[in-house]
Amino acid sequence: PTPTHHTVTHNACVDESGPCAFDSGTVAPGDTYTLPGLPPGRYPYHCRIHPIMRGVLTVTDAALPSQL
Repeated sequence: PTPTHHTVTHNACVDESGPCAFDSGTVAPGDTYTLPGLPPGRYPYHCRIHPIMRGVLTVTDAALPSQL
């Protein structure tokens, strides 16, 4: 954890390139944010407070339990 606040913001929430899939708002040090259920796809995101902090969340279909 870092000693500062962050956000987890889907890029589309800012650049309006599509629907906003998630935006945590400000998350304090030691707090957590749980993403809503998302359909499969790639979701680029960033921290609104620290724009250099970026990533891509990749959601895939849930694995089916194996049959024995």
